[in-house]
Amino acid sequence: METDHGYVASFIGSEACERLNELLLGTRLKNDVKRMSPKKQTSRIEAFHSLLNYFAPKLTIFSYEGMTCRLLLAGLHYNENSNRDPALTKSGEQLYAIDFPRAKHGDYTLREIQSQVTFGYVNDLMEQAIHSLEENRNLRQEISGLVNVPPPVSSTYRKPDLEEALRRQSSRFALEESATTTDILQAGPK
Repeated sequence: METDHGYVASFIGSEACERLNELLLGTRLKNDVKRMSPKKQTSRIEAFHSLLNYFAPKLTIFSYEGMTCRLLLAGLHYNENSNRDPALTKSGEQLYAIDFPRAKHGDYTLREIQSQVTFGYVNDLMEQAIHSLEENRNLRQEISGLVNVPPPVSSTYRKPDLEEALRRQSSRFALEESATTTDILQAGPK
């Protein structure tokens, strides 16, 4: 491939070259490229957090094992469905939806419609569970050995005597007389 080095030599030092240099090396373009980088975009992280809230709602209390299972299921679901193909019509055209976000004050945005969510990981998990049951009848013991349940946070607190609690409750100025919460925490469990 032949190049015209004469053209490049005449371009260097020209006003057009200086303007191109200003555009390419300017802070505005550098900042825009940083924002366009997938490492700086948070939409996938936000989608995963939304999925975590779906599988393990914050207002519902779960056991440690239950929460661990729900978080693992959310991860499996996200991994299977995070890169779905766009939905297509029968003729092969891509489907779009028109959204009217509040921030645009009446203007619209086009949004790609993705293909249906799949649940193939459920069948894989069921097959694995059945296979484990056929091989080993002590599955509950095997599973309980996989998860190390930490002790409850409340087990690190020292329960005060009833008299001490009543004395502390009776007067808000009695804090100097009785042990403070930090003293109780530093003392550890009885």
